[in-house]
Amino acid sequence: MQRRIELKPIPPVPEDPLLQANLLSETISGGTNAIAALSNGRLSVSISPWAEVTHLRWPSLSFCDHLRYFTAYKVFGLMDLVSLLNEQAARPYDVRWGEEAPSEDWKLYGRPLEPYPELGSRAGLLIPKADKPVWLNDPVWTSQRHYASEDSAILITNLSGPASLEVTDWVDPEWDLLIRVHRVEGASRFFYHSTFAPSLRPIKGLFISPDPKDAGFAAVYCPADGLIIHFCPRRRRWMPIPEGGWTPERLDGFYPEGGVFLAWGFDSMPSSFQVGADRAGRKFPQSAPLGGRLDAENGLLQGNQAFCGPVDSALSLDLPELRGTVTVFIALGSTATEAANLVRRAREIGIEALARKAEQAWEKVGQRTFIPPAEKDKAILRVAKRSVISLIMGQDESSGAVVASLSRQPPYHFDFPRDSAFFDVGLDVAGFPERVDRHADFLMKVQMKGKIAFGWMWLVNLRWPFYRPEGHFKANYSTDGSPGSMPHPFEIDSTGLTLWNLWRHEAFIPEERKESYRRKAWEVIEKGAEALMDYVDRRAGWLRPAFEDDSSRPSATFHGASSTLTALMAAADAARRWVGEDGKAERWEEAASVLRKSMLKKLEGKVTREILGWRGLHWAFWPAPLLKPGDPHSQPLLEILVREITEKVEGKRRGFSYLAEQLFSLALAPDRTPEHEALIRRGLEFLAYKVATLGTGHFGEIMLKRGELYQNRTAIPHLWNGILFYLTLVALHQPEIFHRQRPPYPPET
Repeated sequence: MQRRIELKPIPPVPEDPLLQANLLSETISGGTNAIAALSNGRLSVSISPWAEVTHLRWPSLSFCDHLRYFTAYKVFGLMDLVSLLNEQAARPYDVRWGEEAPSEDWKLYGRPLEPYPELGSRAGLLIPKADKPVWLNDPVWTSQRHYASEDSAILITNLSGPASLEVTDWVDPEWDLLIRVHRVEGASRFFYHSTFAPSLRPIKGLFISPDPKDAGFAAVYCPADGLIIHFCPRRRRWMPIPEGGWTPERLDGFYPEGGVFLAWGFDSMPSSFQVGADRAGRKFPQSAPLGGRLDAENGLLQGNQAFCGPVDSALSLDLPELRGTVTVFIALGSTATEAANLVRRAREIGIEALARKAEQAWEKVGQRTFIPPAEKDKAILRVAKRSVISLIMGQDESSGAVVASLSRQPPYHFDFPRDSAFFDVGLDVAGFPERVDRHADFLMKVQMKGKIAFGWMWLVNLRWPFYRPEGHFKANYSTDGSPGSMPHPFEIDSTGLTLWNLWRHEAFIPEERKESYRRKAWEVIEKGAEALMDYVDRRAGWLRPAFEDDSSRPSATFHGASSTLTALMAAADAARRWVGEDGKAERWEEAASVLRKSMLKKLEGKVTREILGWRGLHWAFWPAPLLKPGDPHSQPLLEILVREITEKVEGKRRGFSYLAEQLFSLALAPDRTPEHEALIRRGLEFLAYKVATLGTGHFGEIMLKRGELYQNRTAIPHLWNGILFYLTLVALHQPEIFHRQRPPYPPET
């Protein structure tokens, strides 16, 4: 049944325009109901604070989504959409439970509002003397969680309430299999229901419904295996239940063209089952079988074997001793047999061997990860290591792309080249340059081509809509290299930072492979540098307006200038050292010199965020070759940075975003002082102890103050905030690692 939801405006945050703008992400696309995400580079899932699965994606990290679950978001009218052209003036709405929440746990984590609470994938327990199950999304549970070890990707959630439940989750590193172990105390029957909806269609775009109507074709119960198989065949047609019931092999015989098949079941045969209609927001005849969750409301399941249409399925297992362990296996494949065989093999091997395999795989990652040996704070170390693990989970196995978050709401499951530059710095520094090799190959493939293109975002900003795309990069990409969710023609900072990223990674390439890498990367860097030159007005000494960092309006701030300066000097160095193109190097150096001179001139006047842009201050310190030790131009930037960091760390703001990024910039400031180092240390402690998600050590994109702690929102885990925490830790102890990755300074003019 649809819950009536009235969204309330969030009070303006004039002291932090960036926070104000970022609050719009959940307004537009829905709140992230996750406190962790798990992945093997193909299969990814989000886990809520209450051990629910809230997204399930396969076979890539961008698509497709196979679970029907979504949270509330604002449906925008035409005038609302027009207002979004000014992000700082647009009004965000709260899409989460607040003070009025029906439980303290929901209030603590800010459970997102849900139009249809029956959607998702979760357990339910029948308590003795109760007439219906209590589900994990009922507001009766208090939750805690932790990972099995510091290097582990096995998540353990403890829930206390009407009964006691421990849920252990992990994605197998080798197979496309999610393992969910439930240890139950105080219940007579265990239920599990899911609104799985396999799909062959990717969901893209900011204003695209997260609830596609064509997802989920049918599901059947296979009695011999005790499995339910949801599927979306490439050729949609339905066949009645064959004599003797369905088996995975019979399904494949009827659907030889394959598709997406999701098989799920327990580690033993269930006591009962139900395959029925998912009625959440859908109309069905009264004769249609009840969905699994609705059918379980009387404590029993009827045993319907198949349904063609959107499905809510359920299994149950009796617990005569009021306790027991029930493992749920969820597997995916391109055929029914492929998916079912994963569950069959998992049952044979057993959960202990499967857990050992996962632990060993992630222990190797932990052992390789570089951590400054001088750091001793256990909480800081735990969050730093977790951030590297999460980043590795965010790399798509097939393409090498790295997504900004595995989150579906908001849709951050795309590769943002701007973010990727710093992700790759993190992977190189952490000791995984081979992962950057694969990511670099992806980025080199997606560079834009063509001499002319039409950009409607230029037009709505009353500018000439035709532009030269060659050499630039889109705001984001799907993991298959197609354009992602953002409508921008290109982003100048994405282009600039990608060129720098390809240049600086060369230092991490083994000597025997440097020449081949330089040949591939040079072609991309050369085209990108020429594309940036179109936007450097050397006579005016500044940039021509372009799109910067998700902004819907063209601008020319330090944000674009610092990234362009960085790219031109990286390209000039590559031209000289890699290919001996001194003429091109001189031309790019000349433009960089003019740009640097103008940037320094602007720092002599009143310095404001309007001049600096969102990240212009941060990148002016690093990686831009702008400020040298002893340069007085650093002082106004340091004053702004120190003031903003201090206000956030001392809790003087209602919320904030990107604190780790600011700490990282301060750690690489050319005139860093012991006082700065003490503030950086306070910032890391603040993030590790008061801000990171309880028990998992992740971050959202934004954090809102809730008493002494902070509530993370938007795209959890947010990989940018996580890896900037890690990079700050390294930069605090060993800043020289990063100074070597800054391009040369341009010649003085």
